[in-house]
Amino acid sequence: MKNKSLKDDELIHEYNHFRSFGYTNHEIAAKLHYTKLDVMVKRLNRLGVSTDSAYQARARVVVDRLIDSGVPFTVEMLPTLADPPLGFSLISSAHAEGRVVKSGRRSSRRSHSGAIAWQGVAA
Repeated sequence: MKNKSLKDDELIHEYNHFRSFGYTNHEIAAKLHYTKLDVMVKRLNRLGVSTDSAYQARARVVVDRLIDSGVPFTVEMLPTLADPPLGFSLISSAHAEGRVVKSGRRSSRRSHSGAIAWQGVAA
């Protein structure tokens, strides 16, 4: 099965089928004959299909809760310690969307001047 021959609804069905068995996006892309993972992910996202892993989805939920709370927070407070770039990416996206602003610095577990504190913007 070549990816170019899959219609939108077929791609969605196949993707969801493989995800239900725990396949990763990389594994699904290979099974559907995509040579570039990002091509498959972008197409699915355009079709309204979330391609987040369960880990990414949980992290997004936490970020949304922190933003909605209005309480200052740092990236270190996110459940993304296994994937630090994910935490920075989620905050960067929220900042670009105008959902958070920098609100200062907080003490950090790392030995530098402190972590940037972010705070949700009232809607």
